[in-house]
Amino acid sequence: MKSLLLVFAAALALGCNKPPQDVVDSRNPSPKAAKTVAPLGDLEAYPGAMGVSRKQHDEDGFHISQLDLSTPDSAEKVAAFYEPRLKAKSMPMGSGILSIQNDFSGKHYEVTYSRMGDETTVSMIVKIPTP
Repeated sequence: MKSLLLVFAAALALGCNKPPQDVVDSRNPSPKAAKTVAPLGDLEAYPGAMGVSRKQHDEDGFHISQLDLSTPDSAEKVAAFYEPRLKAKSMPMGSGILSIQNDFSGKHYEVTYSRMGDETTVSMIVKIPTP
C-alpha cells in the first residue's frame, strides 16, 4: 500500500510539472495562419497580412472606407506591391510614415504604411464622392 501511494505521489508530482496542452497553448499562443483579407472595394489587401480593423463613414461629401492591416513584411515590400497597383510612387509623410495615393474613376485611393518593430502597419483608404 505504501509503494502504491509513493507511485501515485510521483505521478502527481510529474504531472504537475506539465500542464495540459490547451493551457500551454493559451499561455503561449502561436501565430495563426493569416486568412485572406477581403479587398477594400477594388483595392486588394496586402497578401498574407492580418486584418486589424475595417470601418466606413461619411465625411465632407465623401464615403470613406478604411482597412488597417499588419504584416511582418518590410515597408519596401509593401511599397513594391502597391506602387504598380496605384500607378504612383511612395511619398514620405514624416516620422517614418509613407503614403501612395492616386485617383481613378472618380475615387481617391490611399495606402499609408510604416514599419514599427517587427511589423509593418498598412492603412488602406478609398474615398468616393457622395451625391
